[in-house]
Amino acid sequence: MTIRTPHRSTSRTAFLLAALSACVLPHSAFAQTAGDSDEGEVQIIGSVAPICSLGEPSDAVVDLGVLIDLSGPRVGRTASITPRQVTMPGSFCNYANTMISITASAMTEQTGAPLNTGFSRAVNYRVSVSPWSATEADLLTSAASDGSGLPGNANSSSQPLPKISDLTMELADFAAPSDALLVAGEYSGLITVTLGPANDF
Repeated sequence: MTIRTPHRSTSRTAFLLAALSACVLPHSAFAQTAGDSDEGEVQIIGSVAPICSLGEPSDAVVDLGVLIDLSGPRVGRTASITPRQVTMPGSFCNYANTMISITASAMTEQTGAPLNTGFSRAVNYRVSVSPWSATEADLLTSAASDGSGLPGNANSSSQPLPKISDLTMELADFAAPSDALLVAGEYSGLITVTLGPANDF
């Protein structure tokens, strides 16, 4: 009895495995030869709006300080003022055919009081913005001695491709009309830089 009991147990186990194999093998063969596959498509859509963005100016106010020489042969007249730069980093347009436009007014004394001959209440200057296109926006203001005159305007040529650029606005060539003596007071001017589609300018 001690010998037969392990023998029967072994036989029973072998029988059960054989029965399972008989069930599984036909199913496996069927899966390998199943019919054709199928597929479907899902389209994903979206849009990107055309946009231009000017980088935040490094200086919102450019303070030139004292505009005249306080001594020497040019006392009272426009001093030699170092050119100033304002950067607008990361400026971009994500579409083609764009340009930069500058509108600028001369620096003028704000009271508007009458003038005697030989005096001026205006300081003209040159302003340019680059790099954007083959021909950059460049403007020289042209106010009269009494401060009259419309703001000037200048455009760059068209940029044919989407572009990103660290733009630099340079201010230079400060001078009073006819190199006249400047009347005392506070002077200010305004520059507007626009980046956008060429057909808007």
